[in-house]
Amino acid sequence: MDWGKVPPAEMKQRQVRKLREFLSRKVYPYCPYYRRLFDQHKLKPEKLRQLEDLSHIPFTTKADIAPTADDPARFREFIIQPTPEQLKANLTLGDKLALFLKSRSARRSIPDLMLDEYLPLMPTFTTGRTSLPTAFVYTRADIDILSVAGSRMFKSIGLVRKDDRGLNVFPFVPHLAFWQVAFAGFEY
Repeated sequence: MDWGKVPPAEMKQRQVRKLREFLSRKVYPYCPYYRRLFDQHKLKPEKLRQLEDLSHIPFTTKADIAPTADDPARFREFIIQPTPEQLKANLTLGDKLALFLKSRSARRSIPDLMLDEYLPLMPTFTTGRTSLPTAFVYTRADIDILSVAGSRMFKSIGLVRKDDRGLNVFPFVPHLAFWQVAFAGFEY
């Protein structure tokens, strides 16, 4: 798809629809923190109709996610972590069919595809200057998204693969800035 050819109003509608689907079908059912937050504020993700509706969702701050001495694993509350039983109960017939077709075309089992989607593989961390270091974890699917987004960033600034070279000057540490540039380079 040529994203530059989509009218802005249509792009906005697509973004809202994708966000609504993500919140309704991935975040709300499987993310402990956001399910609790939405329930406390009587918010229903499927009611999201326009970007302005996001203003009803309380802003998440570093204090909400940063570990403390009393709760060093607080970040786990933000991880999308479905159980097999929840997946069976919440996946639509369309989801199940799409998984079946994807498993056939990729020649991989459905459990393997689900691991790609939900199993944390790679952590990154904040530096811990203002609180304890805070972990963020990424799945294979997240890494694929970082790669595609990075490739799009490179294309949007006019880099030409055969002509241009890049140098990742971020320090080699478990920090998203380094890995975003690295995955973008691997993809591009």
